[in-house]
Amino acid sequence: MTATSRDGAGVARAEDGRVVFVEGALPGESVTAEVVRTDKRWSRARVVTVLESSPDRVPVPCAHQLEGCGGCDLLHVTPDAQLTMKTAMAIDQLARAGVEVPDPSMRRLVDDHGRTTIRAAVHDGRAGYRSRGSHDVVVPDECDAVDPLAEELLVDGRYPGSSRVMIRVGNRTGDRMVVVERDTFDVSVPDDVVVVSEAQLKKGKRAWIHEEIDGRRLRVSANAFFQNRPAGCDALVDEVRSMIEGAPEGHLVDAYAGVGLFSATVGRNRPVIAIERGRDSVADARINLTARDARIVKADVERWRPSPAPVVVADPAREGLGKRAVKTLLRADPSVLVLVSCDPSSFGRDAALLLDTIALRHPGARQLGLDLGAVPPLVGMLRKNDEGSSDDALNALGALDAMAQGLTSVQDAARAEGVFKPLSRILSNDTLSKEVRVNAALAAASLADGNAASASAAKTAGIVESLVRLLDAGAESELSVLAVMALKAVGLKDRVAQEAAVRSFRLMAPRTTAGPADGHRLATLTAVWVMETFASPARRAARARSS
Repeated sequence: MTATSRDGAGVARAEDGRVVFVEGALPGESVTAEVVRTDKRWSRARVVTVLESSPDRVPVPCAHQLEGCGGCDLLHVTPDAQLTMKTAMAIDQLARAGVEVPDPSMRRLVDDHGRTTIRAAVHDGRAGYRSRGSHDVVVPDECDAVDPLAEELLVDGRYPGSSRVMIRVGNRTGDRMVVVERDTFDVSVPDDVVVVSEAQLKKGKRAWIHEEIDGRRLRVSANAFFQNRPAGCDALVDEVRSMIEGAPEGHLVDAYAGVGLFSATVGRNRPVIAIERGRDSVADARINLTARDARIVKADVERWRPSPAPVVVADPAREGLGKRAVKTLLRADPSVLVLVSCDPSSFGRDAALLLDTIALRHPGARQLGLDLGAVPPLVGMLRKNDEGSSDDALNALGALDAMAQGLTSVQDAARAEGVFKPLSRILSNDTLSKEVRVNAALAAASLADGNAASASAAKTAGIVESLVRLLDAGAESELSVLAVMALKAVGLKDRVAQEAAVRSFRLMAPRTTAGPADGHRLATLTAVWVMETFASPARRAARARSS
């Protein structure tokens, strides 16, 4: 085994070059494994025998996992090594996304009693966990991975007629609740437990527990998302609070607010804008933030209309933020943005998106600091630093332009592609300033005009498609002209580029009869450039008549 994958499996290489992910194997070990799934480029396997053991391996203390229970993944790894592995997964995904980070801080959970939310399968009325790689159910007679209040309901509860059950408890309040798939009549649990069915919840019945975090009593409904252990919540709150310390006074935006965990804790001394789309979570947040200076927005983060806020905390679902949410949140112009993530891959992607967008959003892009707290879920902070040069973004574009002009042959195709890609991203980012985009268009024109061979060999690396989007969006006249210059320079050899030129011509034509003199001149130049690209005199004449 040479490494650890993002899900904790060992990584090896088969004789045919195929990557093999081996569940239960650790880096440095030699094992005998059984292949359980095969794809074109990879296989998945499961350890049968450990031939050479890692010093980080320990005997599995749970008999049910030895039977195949899939409830826990890393019981064969020492606690210290588990923390190191999880941190390495995060750093690896950040590196793959092109994000450099300092050494992360690492911490253990304090006073942790195990999971407080369990989603279990039900077999013959008893709750249990799915076997690894199977639909079979392992029914435990004990489970040290969960809170004792939940363990009683997992082991001793009876849920006849259902195929699944969700168990949720409040470790610090004693509240308990189960949600069963079918009718509740024959469910057998202690009298203090709230019992509700999925059908009842769909019809509008409300059910909830309470939990205490950072001295705040929070209501958590059956269908609301909440971290599955209060000790983890404590660590997240402490980490986020330390990251926003020293930020300018003003609003805190709590994006993907859920029941209001961060709004109620780290946002205590600030006015809060809590954004959440889930109906049940919003209802809980209204209760949990009653005594706060808080405005709750029931909406997708992407649809929120941003207002200025010096602090943004974002805790998205496993799939992460994505481009639209990144653009929306950065329009709030925060001095500090804290990203909380439960998935290393989406954490890496989102960190790269945030860094790229912030660095290019303003012509005077300021330097960025990225801090990483290794508390699963992952916590990262972006903080703008006023010490950066006011010309950082334009200097970067100047470097790209200089590199472009240094490309002279087909042998430089790979380098040309490396220049085209960042220019493409800049041109397609409608949140950037006009000055940055004009300079990007100029750099694209310079690269294409002076290096036709390299540009062609690199297949323009998406620059044409970016210009099409730019023109279709009704860009400023200057940008349209520069875009056409770049298109003309690469020879308009493909259909997409030709269509883009025609569309740009049509966009510019109305400017010949209205607008300032500069608009007239630019529109005329655009028309001339477009018509020059067509070899047929008849086509030129047709374009001239249309103009």
